[in-house]
Amino acid sequence: MTSTQLVHIPADDVHIEGMLELPEHAAGIVLFAHGS
Repeated sequence: MTSTQLVHIPADDVHIEGMLELPEHAAGIVLFAHGS
């Protein structure tokens, strides 16, 4: 079963909203944010 959760990531004076989905037996998570 996949776990899904709404997340808010603070970035200076704004918040980035997104959906985080993790597989059932996930051992960890790597988050990469790129701005251009």
